[in-house]
Amino acid sequence: LTAELVANAVEHTSGKGPIELVVRLLPSGCRVEVHDRDPEPPGDLAPEHDTPPDPWQEHGRGLLLIRTLSAACGHRLTDDGKAVWFTLPALRSP
Repeated sequence: LTAELVANAVEHTSGKGPIELVVRLLPSGCRVEVHDRDPEPPGDLAPEHDTPPDPWQEHGRGLLLIRTLSAACGHRLTDDGKAVWFTLPALRSP
């Protein structure tokens, strides 16, 4: 999931400024954020706008994977652009 967010930032931003990876450990798990300088929101992270990816295309499944495999995901504006994020739950000890 992290590689997917980073790849999206590299592919879909203008290339101006750095791309930053931030991992935050939370009591409930972790939150991974990718920050870039482009304030435009990513493609739909909301499942209510979900359309199936074209099976003949090489691209178009990344945000679907993030929505499906993470506990939560979204994006927010930052002072320098935006952050796209997802969370994963903590593993419980046996």
